[in-house]
Amino acid sequence: MKTLNKLHNFLLYNMKISKTYHFYAGHRNKKAGKKCGRLHGHTYNVKCIFEFSKMKDGVTMLFSDIDLLVEPIIKQYDH
Repeated sequence: MKTLNKLHNFLLYNMKISKTYHFYAGHRNKKAGKKCGRLHGHTYNVKCIFEFSKMKDGVTMLFSDIDLLVEPIIKQYDH
């Protein structure tokens, strides 16, 4: 029973939230020959995982708050 209570408390007070962001970035590498020497782009996916050990009123963090943290970083690389 003690182990079950520990598991219950862990599930109740520890939570992970993940969100995946997609962005595009362009570049060229003139030293790499024809293929990479031309301007071209790539698609990237970034998965962010946030882990919370304590929640206030059952809420960890809103996705909009996560966006406020992550999107400025991604915008540096997005084109």
